[in-house]
Amino acid sequence: PADALNLNAANSLLKLLEEPSPDSHLLLVSAQPTRLPATVRSRCAPVPFRPPARDQGLAWLTSQALAPAQAQVLLDLAGGAPLRALALAQGDFLDRREQLLQDLEALAAGRAEPTACGARWKALGAGLALGWWQTCLADLIRLAFGAGAEETSNRDLAARLHALGKGLNLKQLFDSLEAVSAGRNLLGGPLDELLLLEDLLIRWFQMWHNPRVTLHG
Repeated sequence: PADALNLNAANSLLKLLEEPSPDSHLLLVSAQPTRLPATVRSRCAPVPFRPPARDQGLAWLTSQALAPAQAQVLLDLAGGAPLRALALAQGDFLDRREQLLQDLEALAAGRAEPTACGARWKALGAGLALGWWQTCLADLIRLAFGAGAEETSNRDLAARLHALGKGLNLKQLFDSLEAVSAGRNLLGGPLDELLLLEDLLIRWFQMWHNPRVTLHG
């Protein structure tokens, strides 16, 4: 992931990009190219790779022994990328997603402790947990604006998400999405994953039980 380069590493790459060795091609792969410094992007020719058509992706997933209904849900969660959807299936993602949503619902209702949920989320995988939480919050925002279930990434959970979202206003939702996105970007750094998860989940809990608190802080 080229966007993981820090500034020093990106700067050291500039000369090589300007004067590459003869008969060579340099490929920088990034799912978030806007995170690359402008100096690097300006020296590269963008070649976008897009997911295949939805019917093609579903056909391929069902050929990999996935049930059609499961394939549809996973393809939505994977942003239309079949290989990513298959990886989610092999990692029992749907079972993990159910646990994540149950925890968010329980925290909102005051039936769970953030620290216990944080430990469980770390065991499930911090990157997976925060990545899904982002899609959950994005869906809550879509639903708040009147979108239908078919316009969400978690369309099979739209009714539960709609019920959950009724307790929050748009500012809280947008602040929450910003906080979770920022937290996800910190993964892989020196910050302890459990502390990061606990902090976000404590703020989620407090946002429900102390209206003056937002997840954004």
